[in-house]
Amino acid sequence: MTKATSLALRILSVVLCFACLCSSVQPVAAAPVAESVEAAPQRTMTTKVHNGPSASATVIGQMEQGTCVTVLGQTRDFYKVDCYDMTGYIAKSQIRQDTNKEYYISCQPDSAETGSVTYQPHEAALELRSSLLVLAKKQLGKPYIYGSTGPYGFDCSGLMYYLYASIGVDLHRTASQQLQDGIVVAKEGLQVGDLIFFRETWETYPASHVGIYAGNNQIIHAGHQGIVYADLDFDYFYDYYLCARRVVNTKTAEVTQIDSAITVANVMTRTAPAGRRTSN
Repeated sequence: MTKATSLALRILSVVLCFACLCSSVQPVAAAPVAESVEAAPQRTMTTKVHNGPSASATVIGQMEQGTCVTVLGQTRDFYKVDCYDMTGYIAKSQIRQDTNKEYYISCQPDSAETGSVTYQPHEAALELRSSLLVLAKKQLGKPYIYGSTGPYGFDCSGLMYYLYASIGVDLHRTASQQLQDGIVVAKEGLQVGDLIFFRETWETYPASHVGIYAGNNQIIHAGHQGIVYADLDFDYFYDYYLCARRVVNTKTAEVTQIDSAITVANVMTRTAPAGRRTSN
């Protein structure tokens, strides 16, 4: 056998071995790409807050499961509690104490005092709040019409009723009734879309006026001058501020949502807030 023939046979052997090795290797299937799953709204239990120590007293808000509360006293089967800027009464059966003797909401599922609220995913809540602000701004300049829910004019609670109906939420009709439509929130933590309530000292109703928070310490409301902006630190709105309620709830990133909702709303309407103030 010549050297050339021997070299050729060696090359052929290497090629055949390589071919056999390749044929024995099975292709590896690509890992399936995980589908993005949009977070779904969640329900959280709440308890009713009343304006008196009785189950038949007017409901003026809701507090969600686990909320720490300051107990100011007790009457029969109800605790008197601090409800951020106002006081209310919660059934004793709905409140527990932890090992540090701190009071907190412990909702009983089978109780008539127990309700629930929906917590939206962050992005969904942001979109809803932005939509509320966009629509509220579109009503600016329309007249005040007593008893009207729009669309050509509104009274104060009628405007709130109209705005929330646009995102599929049925509020109660009057300002006092709308107190029960959201969870209790503090003035220091207001978010776009929150309901802001006022009460003149001579009024017998739990609330006499309501507006929607528009960010930058302002509300949009239906007053004697029509649908306008008002500053919460300006005359009437400072003196008669009562409380706030949140209807669009989320558990995440609350701190960033005010500016984000305003920014989105401004892009959608292609205009900046007028910053108009009124004393009525």
